[in-house]
Amino acid sequence: MAPLQKKISDYSDWQNPEDYCFLVYQMGKVGSSTINYSLINANHISHHTHIHDEAAALIRNANCNLVVVSGFREPLSRCISEFFQNIDNRSRPTWYLGSREEILKISTKELIDFFDQRVILHIEKSLAPWFDGFVKSTGISAAHLTALKDSHYCKIGKMDIIIYKLEEFDDFRKMFFEKYSPQLNFSDFEDTNLGESKWYRSIYKKFLSEFQISQARYNELFANVPYVTWLYTDEELKRYSRRFVV
Repeated sequence: MAPLQKKISDYSDWQNPEDYCFLVYQMGKVGSSTINYSLINANHISHHTHIHDEAAALIRNANCNLVVVSGFREPLSRCISEFFQNIDNRSRPTWYLGSREEILKISTKELIDFFDQRVILHIEKSLAPWFDGFVKSTGISAAHLTALKDSHYCKIGKMDIIIYKLEEFDDFRKMFFEKYSPQLNFSDFEDTNLGESKWYRSIYKKFLSEFQISQARYNELFANVPYVTWLYTDEELKRYSRRFVV
């Protein structure tokens, strides 16, 4: 695994105008660890953050060919994934439920009830505001947003921005390596940080198989999240969420 990264305070590695440097900047649980790990493992300059101020500072201070990579995901699946990622993390009180030993004793129904209660706060405090922070940090204009939506790529000065939907990761993989293969010394991403391989995998699978939500409730909670209305069509949302919607 790639080493844990700390907030950047020295931007000296990002000052060569000839270098390609990568900023993997997105909300959690959208495949960002896989991309960043692969870049670092191949000895590329890459930084991974979910924090707007940190991304904005790096963008402001970098003097290289900066490539910003940002991913998005159907919001319910993303929230469930983040819930399990942080379910035993005291520093994330929205999702914290107890120790691993305690959590493994909780029924699937109780986990679903807890998620249903807490996801509303998460949407209000974290998920819904995230896109506005992303736009401000990157300096994306309305024209850039249109280009990103249409082609998943735009250029602002020497900075490239490339986005993807996790559900279409193979398309992103093809686009990424076609565009940057001359600058890369690896040819594919290495999967990492997968929920299926973690300590909670058994209760995670049960949760996924039993969780249900009405279409009306799904629309109320998730359909109007800003990044969703910008990037996903109604048809895509229905297709990607249909395992849960009844």
